[in-house]
Amino acid sequence: MSGAWLILAKGFGAGLVAAVPIGPVNIEIIRRGLRTGFREPFALGMGAVTADCIYLVLVCLGVSRVAEYAAVRIALYTVGFATLGTLGVLALRGVSQITDVPRGQGDSRRAGSLLRVYGLGMAMMANPQQVAVWLALSSLVLGEASANPMAYVWFALSVPAGCTSWVIFISTVLHFGRRYVTVPVLRAVNIAAGVVLCGFAFYLLVQVFSG
Repeated sequence: MSGAWLILAKGFGAGLVAAVPIGPVNIEIIRRGLRTGFREPFALGMGAVTADCIYLVLVCLGVSRVAEYAAVRIALYTVGFATLGTLGVLALRGVSQITDVPRGQGDSRRAGSLLRVYGLGMAMMANPQQVAVWLALSSLVLGEASANPMAYVWFALSVPAGCTSWVIFISTVLHFGRRYVTVPVLRAVNIAAGVVLCGFAFYLLVQVFSG
């Protein structure tokens, strides 16, 4: 495999590694996908992919050191806490309102609504630890970068492909799988999602006060 293709493969793999683990974004994708179908989880996931790509570009440009400043870290943790906490509370409050399983609701979403979901996906990634994640993953091409100045460029271009592949896969599975979902299952998913999201929010709150 040539150097360029190796870098592209590493970038694609890094995108999958970053996107697949179950965290707040995937929890919210699952919750929305079971309720509305393909479009909302896809928009949310692509918002998160965009945020990841911004972090990656900052890392590749060497701007990631800005996250070392306490004020920046606290600001990011605060946004993350507010976003995840709100989603968690809304998920728990919405449990009693689930009386049936919506069918096809997500296919009628307007562009403006999906744009807000996309922005929400970006806000959910407001976490300085993402910089550390991409700083670590970018080291995969450290050796190639010394011999090829374009290494980081190829890496940054291939990473979104890996992330997007996962978003498309999970959104599609949820879209076709939700026909088998019952009201008790949907309620249980909402409760689990609410608890997990609130847990992540509490963790970020602790980070705010620990500086």
